[in-house]
Amino acid sequence: HGWVLGNAPCAQQPCTTVLRTADGGASWRRVPAPPTSLLVSTDAPGAVNQLRFADPLDGFAAGEALWSTHDGAATWQRQPTVAGITGAFVRDVAPTSGGVYALVSGTDPKGDPDSHLRVARGDARTGVFSVVADLGQGSNAGTLVTSGSIVYLIVDQSPNGVGGQLLRIDGTAVTKTPVPSPSGLDCGHLAASTATALLLECGDGVASGSMGSRSLMGSVDSG
Repeated sequence: HGWVLGNAPCAQQPCTTVLRTADGGASWRRVPAPPTSLLVSTDAPGAVNQLRFADPLDGFAAGEALWSTHDGAATWQRQPTVAGITGAFVRDVAPTSGGVYALVSGTDPKGDPDSHLRVARGDARTGVFSVVADLGQGSNAGTLVTSGSIVYLIVDQSPNGVGGQLLRIDGTAVTKTPVPSPSGLDCGHLAASTATALLLECGDGVASGSMGSRSLMGSVDSG
């Protein structure tokens, strides 16, 4: 099973479109999409730019809001709150075998995302979330990296590549370890092949995406 989120020509906006395959990509068919715009930069309230399914029925579309489906995308509902956060911005959503995790911020007085990030864990079938890790005001984080039921996240990686913590989340249990910074290099891109085996990319300008010297670090004990 697979899903693709994008735009397609239509007679009436929004033209957000979802395609689904149930045969490994041999064929695709159009299924209902969340009734909102596709988030590109600044867009309409509730716009989305991510689509993740936990199973063939339960899926989530995330961005300037969180939308959920529990009938294989036949219908979508915008969730009024995420883990008690009203007007939540969902920067990332990641289904695992142990639940669905979301990286969530609130809104500032202007209605823009604030810098108070939390990691919330929810049930794919109900869409009910609760906060498992509060990253604090002014926090910065990468994307959620999953393996089985485990979630990893690099937090507070500064733009100049100094400092940072690696969070390992197993259900509601959160473990923190320092992110290595060999020779002061920026370490920001993370991948997990098992629940304990990690690869971490380090180099000049990793956080900003610029090219430079690179090194790859590995861990077999969760960092």
